[in-house]
Amino acid sequence: MCAPKRFRRAKLRGALCALASGALSRASGKALAADLSGAAVMKNPLCIILAAVRAVCALLHFFIYLPLLGISRLWSQHAALIVARSCARGLLCILGVSLRIKGSAASWRDRSIIVCNHIAYLDILVVLAGLKRPFIFVADHSTFRVPGLALAMRFCGCIPISQGSPASIRKCLTRAEAFIRGGCSVMIFPEGGINRTGDVYTLMRVSFGFKCIADTVGAAVYQITLYGCERIQRSPFKFWQYAGVHLHPSPVYQGASAAEGALPREERRLREELAARLTARNREAAMALAGVVE
Repeated sequence: MCAPKRFRRAKLRGALCALASGALSRASGKALAADLSGAAVMKNPLCIILAAVRAVCALLHFFIYLPLLGISRLWSQHAALIVARSCARGLLCILGVSLRIKGSAASWRDRSIIVCNHIAYLDILVVLAGLKRPFIFVADHSTFRVPGLALAMRFCGCIPISQGSPASIRKCLTRAEAFIRGGCSVMIFPEGGINRTGDVYTLMRVSFGFKCIADTVGAAVYQITLYGCERIQRSPFKFWQYAGVHLHPSPVYQGASAAEGALPREERRLREELAARLTARNREAAMALAGVVE
């Protein structure tokens, strides 16, 4: 009689363990399944060959477009940006990345500032391909040291910035203001770098250089939310993946010359409210994109 009792106890323990495992969240289960599938894909030699072929094709595609960028830059800044957008779309196609775009930028003004969360190196390609508007973007000075990429960024008119140099920051702000006054939009990553915290829903930090520019030239600030780029960057062996882009139609901030003379306490309050608004909109849009991309 002891043996059946032991069997019944073992069966009961098994049932309890099954119930406990069933209490795991759905998101955790999805993440675990993604990790297991990613590990299986990495062991497949065909996927590794596909990734190598993609890398070679992407480099060839980029260096074919590089002289076209230079020629179009001689024509006009706008022509160079059109060629850069075409190059970005081709690169994403070669890398097996498809975009899911929500929202619209049809109501955006021409002389504006665009802010975007920064989650991966692919971000600028995704924004170039997804936003059908000409813009200049501000990039860290270290990217201007990469051969080939530095030349392409200069052809596109990108503005370098060094976070640790006040002189570089002032020069960057002055150039951005000149571009906006000339009728071109400027895109800035307010986090100042790639968000490596693992939380794609929250902005790592918010630098308010874009607010200073907006207050100086009276420009509107529009927001873009990206989702999925960091996952694509971690798993380049998959055949096809999706990245999400949310274009917020309404401005997140409207620059005002009166804000330049605000008292320090009032300015601090305005910045805290702006940072909270940016984070809230980013979280809401990223959660909506997660349901579309994953």
